[in-house]
Amino acid sequence: MSAAETVSTEKNDSNANLPQKPYQRKWFADVFVIVFCVSGAAFSLNMFRLDLFQSIASQNKKPMGAVTVKYNNVQRRFSDRVLWSRLTVESPVYSGDLIRVAEYSSATLNINDGVVDINENSLIRIRASSDGEGRIVIDLSSGSLSITGSDAVDSGIALNVMGRVIAPSAGATLSASAGESGMTLQVNKGSVIITEEDGQSRSMEAGEALILDTEGVERAAPAAVVTLPRPNARFIKNSAEPLNIRFAWNVINIDQRQPLRLEIAAGPNFTRIVRTAEGIDFSNVALGAGIWYWRLSYQDAVLSSGQFTIADAAMSAPASPIQDSQFSYQENMPVRFEWQPVEGVSYYILEAGLTPDIIYPSITRQTAIASCVESNMEAGNWYWHVKPVFSSLYEGATAFSQVSSFRIEKIDEPAAIVQTVENLPVMPAQPEPEPIAAVIHEPAKPVIPSVSSLPQTPVLLPEEKNLPPDVSAISNGFISSTAGWKTLHDSSSKSSISIDRERIDGMEKEVLTINVTRAAGESSRWAGATLTEEAFFAKVLIGQTKNSKSTGTTATDINLIQKLVNANGIRFKVLGDGKKWRVYFATSDINDGAYHGVTITTQNGQVGNIDISYNKMNQPDWGRKIRFNKNNLKGITFERSADTGGAGASSIKIFDFEVY
Repeated sequence: MSAAETVSTEKNDSNANLPQKPYQRKWFADVFVIVFCVSGAAFSLNMFRLDLFQSIASQNKKPMGAVTVKYNNVQRRFSDRVLWSRLTVESPVYSGDLIRVAEYSSATLNINDGVVDINENSLIRIRASSDGEGRIVIDLSSGSLSITGSDAVDSGIALNVMGRVIAPSAGATLSASAGESGMTLQVNKGSVIITEEDGQSRSMEAGEALILDTEGVERAAPAAVVTLPRPNARFIKNSAEPLNIRFAWNVINIDQRQPLRLEIAAGPNFTRIVRTAEGIDFSNVALGAGIWYWRLSYQDAVLSSGQFTIADAAMSAPASPIQDSQFSYQENMPVRFEWQPVEGVSYYILEAGLTPDIIYPSITRQTAIASCVESNMEAGNWYWHVKPVFSSLYEGATAFSQVSSFRIEKIDEPAAIVQTVENLPVMPAQPEPEPIAAVIHEPAKPVIPSVSSLPQTPVLLPEEKNLPPDVSAISNGFISSTAGWKTLHDSSSKSSISIDRERIDGMEKEVLTINVTRAAGESSRWAGATLTEEAFFAKVLIGQTKNSKSTGTTATDINLIQKLVNANGIRFKVLGDGKKWRVYFATSDINDGAYHGVTITTQNGQVGNIDISYNKMNQPDWGRKIRFNKNNLKGITFERSADTGGAGASSIKIFDFEVY
């Protein structure tokens, strides 16, 4: 081999041992990323295709039942899927479905001829029975539920808890729970047959209970089986008077002569207890509309708890056309009927006719919302009423509301459509809100609203100096001796109010001063002041809240409440002592006291601006969550409570109050 060939060979060998150039490694990485992304996209597309085909296939399956009531977060997972999907009212449920109910949530299923109420923090599976009897089996993995059968026929539902199958008889009602401590079964009505894991069977009658530990060993623990009302009962109230609810129970492993304590609260945390009673085996409690939570205790131990609902059918009163109003028209005109909505209703029946008794109505309509528009109505005196209709889950019947009337007149000359009512208050038009800009003329720390559960709280900034007189003198009648402000507090706390002219930052203002002393010791202590519609104030804030006290005899100016209803928010200024206050707006569609509002924090001795927009309010974490509806607004309240922290004295001055 020549010297030249030797050198060439050495160069080739040395090049082979050299590392790859950077662009070669980058090219390989790019190819890998592209292949990985394409593979991921293909996998996702295939999963979507399978999910779509499974959804189409599930529509061909025979459903085992349907969701009739759903509150908050309720999810379902099909037997052949991994992902969870949300359930809605009227959603069908199928064999193999897993259903989970989150905290502060609930669901009601109609299955065969039975009703299954699933409580919060529960997980169940629905499946067909394998014994050939055609029953539908509910596997309770965790949480609690109740099953209510039809009085006429067998419900065809069986409950499986810890390997034990419970079959209720016709008309029977049972409740069960399962968790880390074992299981509890209570027979509230009728009888059930329990089939053990070894195939042995036994029966249980109304008032009996079965308590097992995690090993399946029966425990002889104190218990109380509530036979009335049934679990998750729903009642209809047809008058302004409270509805009498009868409680009855049977005690187990407790001295029969010892009374039990029954407590009724407006929320699941029992921070506001509205009724307390004692009895050996029964008690009667009169309550208004709402969702009520109860617990039955012996000494310091809670033996049983639950909830029930009272729907106020009497609330569905005609609202528009207003009584004795008159419409004038030259050509055909539509008339919009509106009435007070009722929570929990399935639909409404509207009847209208040309005679006061409406025996033969000219118009009959069924609608799911609290309004209806009618056209081609002839001239004359019209009379109308409305009736709410509830599902079969509710006990009781409804009736038509009181009759309201209006008149339609046809005129020959063209004229605008008008509606007139004698002595109807004329509401001033509200200007569109302008953007708010805070100008700080001297160094000051901003007063920041606290965030109790949602971040959307109003911004509270130091007051602007040297404002024009027409802005600083705002009152709109809200801060006046004729407005109708009243104190509101529990029996152990105190509150007082005064309305006077004061000079603040060199300007005369009408000022509402609220002084409170919140008692220590219990989370249910509160004190403050309220401007609330008289009937709602007496019936709900005082009548349905335990130990509520109030002072103030001036009737609430209903025009001010209407201004709040017509508004989209409020603005005012405060001068406080550095403590927190809750500002909330009571509405008729909330029955547990969890009203929408905001929590503000004042700074000691500093004036600040408050701007509360209705669409940025929140509810307490413990309350039932619903959307704010200003049409149901009944008033505004300033309050110091457990939510604002700390007992003791506090004071706040409120002025320059306006709506927008």
